[in-house]
Amino acid sequence: ATVDIAIFNEDRSKILLGRKEHEKKFRFIGGFSDPKSVSYEADARREVTEEAGIEISDPEYVGSYLIDDWRYRGEIDKIKTLFFAAKLLHGSPRPGDDIFELRWFDVQRLDVSDIVLSHEPLVVAVQNFLR
Repeated sequence: ATVDIAIFNEDRSKILLGRKEHEKKFRFIGGFSDPKSVSYEADARREVTEEAGIEISDPEYVGSYLIDDWRYRGEIDKIKTLFFAAKLLHGSPRPGDDIFELRWFDVQRLDVSDIVLSHEPLVVAVQNFLR
């Protein structure tokens, strides 16, 4: 299992996305859950700290989604992510861990063409979450 987080600014008009060095498109902040952590919400907070260097509000569960991760396409095992939404509480976003660039996107203009293929279902989930 993995966790992914839609990180919003205060009024939820902007969303923070990250880009890995070898990718041209952006993705939601996230990563693999730790079997020894106390919760998936704790995993979400950890990933946000590692990849964006910020603190977020309590993660709000949005849903779970099967992710078409290229590393697992030919495997029996697949990735299922628990998707959360949260607001930026403290800090200035700065790339960390395997994130090369962070950028704020206008939520109203967010389009799947901005997002890596494996995270496209999460764009639809965010749009539905905000309705």
